[in-house]
Amino acid sequence: MQGCSAREGYNTLQITQQSKCKQQVPNEREECLTQVSDSYDEYIKKRREVTNE
Repeated sequence: MQGCSAREGYNTLQITQQSKCKQQVPNEREECLTQVSDSYDEYIKKRREVTNE
């Protein structure tokens, strides 16, 4: 069950960050949203590439 809770936690953080992005001015908003657009699976893949897991 740990995987499910990690995914849920990631999704919650994504929603929170996206809300913060939407409060920024238009130029910064798009860049911010791009930075937080990865799905959980994309995040894990990138994390494994960086940490060599």
